[in-house]
This record gives sequence, structure tokens and C-alpha cells, in this order.
Amino acid sequence: MTTVEGFMRRVEIQQTGDLCWRWMGSLKNNGYGQCRHNGPGRPAHRVAYQLFIGPVPDGMEIDHTCHDRKSCPGGLGCPHRACVNPFHLKAVTHRENIRRSLAHSP
Repeated sequence: MTTVEGFMRRVEIQQTGDLCWRWMGSLKNNGYGQCRHNGPGRPAHRVAYQLFIGPVPDGMEIDHTCHDRKSCPGGLGCPHRACVNPFHLKAVTHRENIRRSLAHSP
């Protein structure tokens, strides 16, 4: 089994709505997926980015673009934190990640 196949065994692809790929593996208390990939546990969305898109550029963070005020309350209640769809992930600076997060807060 390849690394991608092992990763995808823990993913549920939503067929309706925002088409998120829901991480079905371990979740941290903050709602983000957690998986083991080449060592200790790492954020599942970051691993997805690396597997399907490529290395995360130095100094960048991986942000979810699937947030939407209509379907997402933001904060700890955000259902998109478990999304690992590579088309919903974007490398951004820490400042941009915070700005986007605040834009989605209630």
C-alpha cells in the first residue's frame, strides 16, 4: 500500500455541499485532524497538502479555503478543520492565516 492509499483509507469524501474530504482518523481537541506520516503525529491537512500538492514553502502555513460564513461558525466549532481536500488548502503566511480566521469568526 502506498502512502497516499494509507492516507485515503482515513478520508471520507463528501458528495454534497462543500465537497470536503473529512479526516476520519484521530482529531485533536481543536478539531484538526492528526496523523502519523514519517514520524510523530502531524496535522492531517498539512500532510494532505504535502502528498497531493508538494512541499509547504518555508515560513508558510496551510489554510483551509472551504470556510464559508453560511456553513461555518468558525473557531473550535468549525467543521472544516477536519477537511483534507487538497483543493481546499492553500499555503499562506501566518498573518494571512490569522486574518482569514478572524474573518470567519462569529
